Amino acid sequence: DVKTGLQTLVTDVHVMFPPPSLDSLIFATIGSDIVVLYSAQTGTGELASYDIKTQQNTVLTGGLGFPGDLALEPSMTSVLISDITGGKIFRYHLDTGILDPALVSGYARIDGITYDNSVTPKLFAVINNNAVYQIDPSSGNPIKTLQIPGFFLDGITFDPLYGDLWVSAYRPGGILRIPPDLNSGYTSFASSI
Repeated sequence: DVKTGLQTLVTDVHVMFPPPSLDSLIFATIGSDIVVLYSAQTGTGELASYDIKTQQNTVLTGGLGFPGDLALEPSMTSVLISDITGGKIFRYHLDTGILDPALVSGYARIDGITYDNSVTPKLFAVINNNAVYQIDPSSGNPIKTLQIPGFFLDGITFDPLYGDLWVSAYRPGGILRIPPDLNSGYTSFASSI
């Protein structure tokens, strides 16, 4: 609960998808089907889909390095995939099946990625486990940066109700609440996770 910080276990189902190691999942539409897209950390790194109706897994594309987090783009026709250890962001077009060349970044590590809901949506990413960047979705170049050392940051999402970014932090555990202007610092939240 974002107001109280109380946590409720919703499910503990552990075996929905087959091996290998999975990192992120989002819901998306391919054609007329709603699917779960997920990143699979295989030898080549894959983006795959799980069709809820047919319960079938399909590899959509490979060659993604060590894929981490996913973000559905505002167009709803493409998804961004972070390459954790390669420091890249890939764009896969759900409508055409085309994988664009990786965005040039120069970062050592990219984990969580998300868009906000502004009129011209802004793209945010967790970079090198110690910063949140607003980055240009066309080039991957940084626009703004908020350094947050010592927390080992990972996933990120945007809360459209309150207008904040939420970032998971391995140390000391919990979630950080960050205003999307990246100028106002952060507050620690749900630190018992």
